[in-house]
Amino acid sequence: MATSRFLLILLLPLAACASTDDAVKAEKEVAAKKSVPRRAVPALVERPVAPASPPPAITMPQVPQSAVPSGPAPVSGCDAGGCWSGGSRYNGGAGGTYLDKSGRPCQSNGTFMQCF
Repeated sequence: MATSRFLLILLLPLAACASTDDAVKAEKEVAAKKSVPRRAVPALVERPVAPASPPPAITMPQVPQSAVPSGPAPVSGCDAGGCWSGGSRYNGGAGGTYLDKSGRPCQSNGTFMQCF
């Protein structure tokens, strides 16, 4: 009895596979009979739109060249806010250090002013 159950269990899946193969064949035959021939249709191809103008070029800002220290200029006079030398104003700072109109540090030794 145990052997017949084992064979029955093995045979059932094979029977199920055979019936699905027949069903697939039948479906293909029906689909082949119902298919309508396709008609030719022109292919529509969209062409990409060219940009109106090229993108702007990115330029890096120019780095200013390092300034060569100017030669010492004679100091013509000083007041509480700073010193004058050759018509240029040097605003006061701490000790003998001043700033010119460009913001560069300038050093005074009492008679001459030199900016760096």
